[in-house]
Parts: sequence; structure tokens; C-alpha cells
Amino acid sequence: MIRTELDWERDVHPSALSSDGSTATFEIEAQQPFLHFKPCLIKNGSLHWAVGTNNLLIMAGDDDRVVYPFFFSDARGRFSLLVELESPILDRHHRLRVYLPPGYEENTVARYPFAYMQDGPELVLSPRGISAQGLGCKGNDPDPAGNASHRGLYYCRCLLG
Repeated sequence: MIRTELDWERDVHPSALSSDGSTATFEIEAQQPFLHFKPCLIKNGSLHWAVGTNNLLIMAGDDDRVVYPFFFSDARGRFSLLVELESPILDRHHRLRVYLPPGYEENTVARYPFAYMQDGPELVLSPRGISAQGLGCKGNDPDPAGNASHRGLYYCRCLLG
């Protein structure tokens, strides 16, 4: 169900539900050009509001937006544990972390775009490459001596795509 700014205490139930129960369609009527709404979930008799800000619905014409709410996950997302992969071709290990967006485990219907950031010496550390500062990245090298085994962990404010 959803609730709207017309009455935050009133439940608006779906007008249609997909056969597998994963997608709900709502019809809203209002006398204003836009409306804020928020998905809600009743679980074990308790009301749970979706994490994050209210959603904006534009009332002019059909607004067929898709919303993937989540109710119990952290609003910031998280990074995976460090994963190590062996490369037989390069005869070395590669280390990586994956950023999982908010609600990733909870809402399995959502699809997410992705970006690869290869932060080896030719991309970030070389004068011929892109500087970490130019990308808004802060290097996180726990070894002050610059041991290469600790390189490759950067936290960025940007998304490359």
C-alpha cells in the first residue's frame, strides 16, 4: 500500500497486483498538479514506512514511474567484503569490493546499473592517467610505506559510466 500527502493516515491499496505479487499498480486522484507519496508495509501487525524521502507523483498525464521501496535496509547501502579472484592469465590475484545500493537484498525485483572503476597505477596513480583528486576520490592506503599490496582501495564521490 501507499500513503499520500492528501492524508498520511489513510491507506491507498493497489488497483492491480501482478500474478506473482511483486508489482502493484495504484490509481490516485487529486486536485493538484503533483502529489507526494510513500510506500508502506504492514508486517506482523506493525506499519513500516519505506526508507528514504517521499516520492513525487506528477499528476499531469500518466505517470508510469516504477518505485522499488525497501523498509528494513540501511539508507546508505554498503560495500561487500573484500573478494579475491585468481587470474591465471596474469598470474596474480585481483582484489575487489562491490557497492550494493540501499535495499539491494530486500528488493530482488529492482535492477541496478553498474560501473567498473579500474584503479590500477595506469588509471589513477600515473601522470598519464586520471588523478584520484580529479575524480573526487580519497585514497585509503593503510600502509604509510606505500606497499603495493594495499593499493587499490579508493572511496569516490563520483560514478563513472
